[in-house]
Amino acid sequence: MVPDVNPSFSIRAEDCRYIAPEEIPNLCEHYTHPLRALHVNIRSLRANYDELLNLIASYEESNRALHVLLLCETALNDANTVLFGIPGFDAVYANRKSHQRGGVAIYVRKGLNFTQRPDLSIFSEGKFETIFIELSLCQNSQPIIIGEIFLSEMTRVLDRHAPAKQIKIPSKSFRREPWFTKGLQRSSRRLSKLYSTAAKCAKNSHQHTAYVKYRNVYNSAKRAAKQLYYDNLFSESKNDIKRTWKILNDLTKKSGKDNSPVEKLQVDDVTITEPKAIADAFARFFADVGPKQAGLIASHVQTDDQQNRAHLGVPPSHHSVFLHPVTQQEIIRIIDSLKNKKSLGLDL
Repeated sequence: MVPDVNPSFSIRAEDCRYIAPEEIPNLCEHYTHPLRALHVNIRSLRANYDELLNLIASYEESNRALHVLLLCETALNDANTVLFGIPGFDAVYANRKSHQRGGVAIYVRKGLNFTQRPDLSIFSEGKFETIFIELSLCQNSQPIIIGEIFLSEMTRVLDRHAPAKQIKIPSKSFRREPWFTKGLQRSSRRLSKLYSTAAKCAKNSHQHTAYVKYRNVYNSAKRAAKQLYYDNLFSESKNDIKRTWKILNDLTKKSGKDNSPVEKLQVDDVTITEPKAIADAFARFFADVGPKQAGLIASHVQTDDQQNRAHLGVPPSHHSVFLHPVTQQEIIRIIDSLKNKKSLGLDL
């Protein structure tokens, strides 16, 4: 796969290379172009569908949501494309009729205006497979032509000189999640059989309906099994805070602290980018925050005490405690000083 592509410049062949999914966030850290596109040689969308969804979700979580996703070697046919839609995207496909490898697809985020360009697309099965669209990022922007091209000749050369070999791996070699029970394993095998049947039938057929129903039940059972497993795990670890945090870190895939440097800091409506100035701003804040808060508390107590003593005619004394009724203004002032929380629901 290749990182986001800026359509305003061309990429030389010698600059291209295969990239692992975990490398992508670092490569795209300084990417500023308004269009974010990703190309993936998917090598069968059915086999790698879940992994692709996870990759798209990682972009969403890092605030780099993709606009366009281009896939080659989808290995789909016209009957089963409906099974591999991506939530939040519209799609156009060009599939082989022989159902053997090949095939290209473009997914475009919903809300973006695009039209398919059949006048630019050429699909010669087994030789040269392309699909093109014309995309507009906004109403007044100049349209962008985006295309996916798959040269099947490269696949033929690979099959001749480095043919794929099918091997059987014992089931014990697979690492399964601890909550993935034997019952779920049997359901997974049944789901695969239902899919094989549904892929050869129309969308409104009985076989396709049976597959969709079973898939929904299977996904619900997986979620329930996972939740039950971790509920029991947290219940067993409720008196062991160290073990509880280990479980949380395993769930969130956190391997350690994020030590990435602060590149900019806003202080009093002024943006600071110089490293020394950022360090000085942090030092001043942490040095002054304690005395400032203490001064606010001290002045508040002293003012209330003085006002009440003056009202009752009591002389000041450092060896007495004065309790006074709570006023409506004091409650409003305290509530106004509270910070808004982002959590949903009522605080009970």
